[in-house]
Amino acid sequence: MPVLFNGVIVGAEIVLLTMPEEVAFSVFLINALEVAAGEAAVLAILGVPLYYFIRKSMPVLEKFL
Repeated sequence: MPVLFNGVIVGAEIVLLTMPEEVAFSVFLINALEVAAGEAAVLAILGVPLYYFIRKSMPVLEKFL
């Protein structure tokens, strides 16, 4: 869900703040998809391995908490 929301919100901000007023809806869609794809890539490359690392090391971390 964060990928979708950030794609729409940040894509809209980019269009509203950097483009002239007569921009087509397709420009918004391109920006939203680029933001969502970038965030999905970061989540897949960094987030998934980090999740499994933390989950695997949770018994060790519980000793210190």
